Amino acid sequence: MNPLRSVSFPAWPDADSVGASDDLLAGTAYGALFEDERDIEHMFEPAVEERLDEPPVVIHPRLADRRATVERAEFRVRSRRQLLVVGLAVAVLGLLVVWQSGLLSVRNVAVVGTQHTDPDVVRRVAELNGASMLGLDESGALRRIEALPWVASASVERHWPGSVTIRVTEHQPTAVALVGSESALVAADDRVLQRAVVAPAGLVRIVGLHHLAADGQRLEIRGVGELAADIPASMRSRLVEVRAGDPQAVSLALQGVEIRLGSLTSIPLKLAAAEAVLTADAPQSCAKYYVDVSTPTAAVAGC
Repeated sequence: MNPLRSVSFPAWPDADSVGASDDLLAGTAYGALFEDERDIEHMFEPAVEERLDEPPVVIHPRLADRRATVERAEFRVRSRRQLLVVGLAVAVLGLLVVWQSGLLSVRNVAVVGTQHTDPDVVRRVAELNGASMLGLDESGALRRIEALPWVASASVERHWPGSVTIRVTEHQPTAVALVGSESALVAADDRVLQRAVVAPAGLVRIVGLHHLAADGQRLEIRGVGELAADIPASMRSRLVEVRAGDPQAVSLALQGVEIRLGSLTSIPLKLAAAEAVLTADAPQSCAKYYVDVSTPTAAVAGC
């Protein structure tokens, strides 16, 4: 018996049947090639069987061990990174909790080195009491403390868990400025330290100023405080006063001698030149002896 099934194909449709259904054409012309879908499956069965008969892939033991080793190493690296991230997160969270809880806040502020400044005033302007030890505003505290009239410099030291020490260095007065009935102690940087009822003995007297600055502010003529501090001992013993009415014509009034300095520039050179000239005695016939060192390299002395 012939295994091939005979198939009869219909005649090609003529022009009158062009509009016939496509489904009818497909079913009558080509649908009879296969009885059912099983005929189609049988066409691919040899290929499927051939693919299933392929041998499985075998990995060499060394390669398998190497792959396992790499995977374990990668796992350890990932684990360490995860632990590091978690640890950092816990540390930051703990730091924030401590910061907000006040466990490390400043509870004691000690002030040392003050003689003319009230320690309570230093504590108040420092604004450190109750602040967090982790975020102290040291620069702001020092700026406010050093604005106090007597304070020349200051430093802040932390003592864990909650103590702070403020060390203060105060100005030393070098002169007393006199304006009318008022007087004030002056530091070497021209800062007015405080009004003085009675000027301490041994301070240089500064006269001729038009007004006194407020405590903590500087004199109108800059450099006069430095001049008072730099006057040598040989001249200081004879000094009566510093005349500073004109910033371009400052002079020292000594007993029997006037030292004309001019402006307050090159003060050390001018004082050295004046001291050298004063080693000679003033002429006996001079009613008013002067030494002009406004140009220190060309000092002039006369009556």
